[in-house]
Amino acid sequence: MVPRKHVLLVGTDEVALGILFFAFENRGHYRVVRAPSTKEALEMVRGHKFELLIVKGPLPPSFLLLRRINLIDPDMKRIYLAADAQEYERARQGFQADAVLLNPPMMDLLERMRILTKRRRGPRRGYRKPPLPEWFMIPARKQATV
Repeated sequence: MVPRKHVLLVGTDEVALGILFFAFENRGHYRVVRAPSTKEALEMVRGHKFELLIVKGPLPPSFLLLRRINLIDPDMKRIYLAADAQEYERARQGFQADAVLLNPPMMDLLERMRILTKRRRGPRRGYRKPPLPEWFMIPARKQATV
């Protein structure tokens, strides 16, 4: 059985959060916890370990929440769901989120969540192994000429 990843869902719109909660619990391998306010979200982050944070709400409180959570747990992945195009553009300029999405279809959001929470094994992309020291190199044999 695949271990379920812990997701914190923060926002004030109960209908939208209910739909997201239902979709994440049933369609993905996620254990979802909802927080109706930024204050409760900060308390939950201090008390538990979450792999992913999804914020859907007004921009100024969300911006402060993401900034504070970045100080508490910099390894947590963060997604901000923007309500309209203006908010989307403002959020993309200097926002502390790993992804800013504008009303994404549910399957796209689940795919983005899967990519962000994927546990990586092995060296990271762009990683180069250091060269071996010269004393480690074995001299090549000379071929016999006929």
